[in-house]
Amino acid sequence: MIRPLVGVLFGLFVCGAGVWSLAERVRLQLRGARAPGVIVGRADAAGTAPGIAGRSGMFRFRTPDGREIEVTSSVYSFPGPRPGKRITVVYDPARPYRGAERAGVHLVLMLAVYPLVVAIGAAIAVAALLDL
Repeated sequence: MIRPLVGVLFGLFVCGAGVWSLAERVRLQLRGARAPGVIVGRADAAGTAPGIAGRSGMFRFRTPDGREIEVTSSVYSFPGPRPGKRITVVYDPARPYRGAERAGVHLVLMLAVYPLVVAIGAAIAVAALLDL
């Protein structure tokens, strides 16, 4: 009896985290600002497997009020984006350091990754419910 209940709770937690993250991305899409930016470097991603180098892009952009913001992407890959590459950045004007992301990465997170997390969480919860 306890195992299915844990499965339901875990599935709901995963689903809820996905919904919250998706809502943040949709809010950023609707109310966020866009600015030209540039990749200024790469940061090694923590937790990658031994011998595999994952790197997050570090990018810089300027807000309309003149503040220069430098942020590390939340997504990493190998070998990482090329420094000097011009990009478009999506950010929250009230909190430009928090949640700023490359426009392409932002769309992939919003349209593919977070909906998949919601679906997986829901599937776990439903599967656990069927075991009750």
